Amino acid sequence: MRLFCYLLLILLLLVMIGCNGSTVEDPQLNGEVQSGQQEVDIEWVSVAQEGISFQFDKLIADSVNISIMAPDQDFFEEHPLPGHLHISFNKPSNGDNISIFGQLNVYPVDQLLQFDPEAGFVIDNLVGMLDSGSTEALEWEMPFLPFQYAGQLFNSNVKIVSFKNGKGIRYLTQHVQDVAPLLNTSLVYTFQGLTADRLYYVSLIMPVNHPELTDTWDEFFADIEYSDFYENFEVYIANDRNLLNNSPDSLFNPPLTLLDQLVESIMVDNPDFLLENEDMSVG
Repeated sequence: MRLFCYLLLILLLLVMIGCNGSTVEDPQLNGEVQSGQQEVDIEWVSVAQEGISFQFDKLIADSVNISIMAPDQDFFEEHPLPGHLHISFNKPSNGDNISIFGQLNVYPVDQLLQFDPEAGFVIDNLVGMLDSGSTEALEWEMPFLPFQYAGQLFNSNVKIVSFKNGKGIRYLTQHVQDVAPLLNTSLVYTFQGLTADRLYYVSLIMPVNHPELTDTWDEFFADIEYSDFYENFEVYIANDRNLLNNSPDSLFNPPLTLLDQLVESIMVDNPDFLLENEDMSVG
C-alpha cells in the first residue's frame, strides 16, 4: 500500500511538471520574450537627412525616396496641400520594378491651415485626443490627413504613440466609397501626430494584412451573397473589428510592433531646410 502511495505521488508530480512546462504566455502581455520562441532577424535601415530622421526594418520596405512636394492646389478639389516633405516606402515588384508600399508626410501646420481651413477640424480632433489621453475620436472619424476621396469604414487597434519630439495616435482603417467588406488589399496602418511644439503634422500610412481577412472583393463574395452582406453589414464589420482588436500585434504583416517602432524613431527637426533641397533617395 505504501509503495502504491509513493507511485501515485510521483505520478502527480510528473503531471504538474508537464503542465508547467507547456505553458507559454503571450510576450505582448508582459513585455518579455519567452524561452523557446523563434527569434526574428531585424535589419534596421536608418534615414537621417537634415530635418528628418527615422529607422525602419527591412520587413517593412527595402528603400525610401524623400521628396520635396510643391504646393498642390488641385490635390482633392477643396482640399489643396501646401508644400511638404513626402517619403515613399518602396519594395521590389516584378523583377527590378519598384512599387510604393507606404508613405510618410510632414506638413507645416500653419501652411496646412492656410491652404485648407477644414484641416483645422482634423487637427483640433487630434489635439483633443492627445490632451485628454483618449483613444475615442471627438468626431465620428479618426483624424486622418491627407483627405481621402472616401470615408473611413471602421477603426481598430487604436493606441497613443510618442515619437522623438511629438505624439499622436495609430490605428487601423480602410477607406471606402460605399458599403464594402474589410479586405487585406485595402487595410492600412496609419499614424497621425503632431510635434510637441504643434508646428508640424506627421502622417504615416502603411498597408498591412491579417491572415484571417480575405484578400480581394471576389474572394470575399465567392461564398457570400452581396444582399446578405448588405443587410448584415454592421455585424460583419463589428466581427472583423473585434478580430483585429483581439489579435496580437505580431500576427499582422508587417507586425504592428515594427510599425510602432518606426513611428517612435521619427525626429522632425527644422524640416524647412529640406524644402531647399532636391529629391533624395535612400536605400
